[in-house]
Amino acid sequence: MPPKRSSNSESDANKKRSRKSVTLETKLEVLRRLESGEKIVQICKFVGLPKSTVQTIRDNKEKIKVHSQSATHLSDSKLTRVRNGIMARNGGCQ
Repeated sequence: MPPKRSSNSESDANKKRSRKSVTLETKLEVLRRLESGEKIVQICKFVGLPKSTVQTIRDNKEKIKVHSQSATHLSDSKLTRVRNGIMARNGGCQ
């Protein structure tokens, strides 16, 4: 029987992965490659992003294109969300 793990150590499954933001320039590159017919797996290897991230970029194509037209820098990495007053005051919970 294998020895028990100590309660202090965390398994790899329990560790949280840090989030990294994807620049607008990278998102536009992914969209350009998708429109040219390149496969998602090939794009993932080129850009170095997980498949789910590339699929999310594909699904949010319209939002990204609208933001890219109004953006001043392609290196901007975040699309900001504006919350209405009720949500901001209450913290989103009721």
